[in-house]
Amino acid sequence: MFNLFKKKQPEPETQLTDHVPVDNLKAYVVRGYETEKRLTAELDMKNQTIKELESKLEDFDALEVILSEKQEEIWKLEFENQKIEQLKTKIDERNRKIDDYAIKVTELKKSRESYGRYLIQKTRSEVKQSIINRIEQHKGNLSKAKAIEIVEGES
Repeated sequence: MFNLFKKKQPEPETQLTDHVPVDNLKAYVVRGYETEKRLTAELDMKNQTIKELESKLEDFDALEVILSEKQEEIWKLEFENQKIEQLKTKIDERNRKIDDYAIKVTELKKSRESYGRYLIQKTRSEVKQSIINRIEQHKGNLSKAKAIEIVEGES
């Protein structure tokens, strides 16, 4: 009736040998041997996987060291790049100052030339006026020799 009172058998892999009927003992031993073989193979595969993962871990550690060194190099290069940018800025400022000085020098040269022309014209006009005044102050006939003498300022 509904199999309520039927004794349940433990699962075959968990049966103890003293509870195994004699006719199933050979099959039980073979099954245990196969299970042990399968578990050993799985253990070997797991050990191989562990070795591979350890190898990868060592590779990752080496890569981490290399990456940290590269990162340090990048920081150094960025620092050098900042120095270069600062130097470029200084060079640009100095070039602007040089251009400003060149413009000022050119303006001073033009100013000096124009002032020089002005001085020459002023001096000529003063000398001319002086000669004219001395000749006008001379009373009497004016000969060449006397004009030269007046110009040289001997009289």
